[in-house]
Amino acid sequence: MWQLSDETLKQLIQYHKPNPYIVITGCSRSGTQYIAKALYVLGFKIGHWNVLGEQGISSDLVAPWKLIDDCLILHQVRDPLKQIGSMQTSQAYTWAYIGDILKFNNESLLLKCMKYWYLWNKMTEKRAKFTYRLEDIDNVWTKLLTVVGTGDPDTPLPTVSKESNSRTGMYTPVTWEMLDTEDTELCGQIKELSEHYGY
Repeated sequence: MWQLSDETLKQLIQYHKPNPYIVITGCSRSGTQYIAKALYVLGFKIGHWNVLGEQGISSDLVAPWKLIDDCLILHQVRDPLKQIGSMQTSQAYTWAYIGDILKFNNESLLLKCMKYWYLWNKMTEKRAKFTYRLEDIDNVWTKLLTVVGTGDPDTPLPTVSKESNSRTGMYTPVTWEMLDTEDTELCGQIKELSEHYGY
């Protein structure tokens, strides 16, 4: 495992050619740790967040990186109300990183969470080979393994706790009414994109 950096990622991409380096990405608080653990149990050397694995990384941080265009990008999405609610617990350094990219302008925390879910997923989807819902992981597991291209696609999904990084109870759940009150136009865009994803 290596600390996430441009140079190390570039070296790993080159090392794996002609096989692609695996990048699972999307928004923070969308289950990237869970999927990294599930693949790791099967023997995939997948890192998480700011740690690069030999075969890949599951992290929201790399979504805007130009370098990942040379990787196999899988886009994992989560129900917007659940992700936006959970995102309210994110630390200042997380928002500083996101803000450098999305250029916030004194928005409320809820509005930043809304913009993040919408813009980060739009950015990631157009670069990804495969977009799937975290909530559908039981049904898409075989396809995910097929897309990754290594191992037996009939291997069952490992039993991995979905609560290890849960922040349930640490934030006030959000509703569509709350999102609409915050920004009606953006709420409509989030609804439209979430319906596109099958929510």
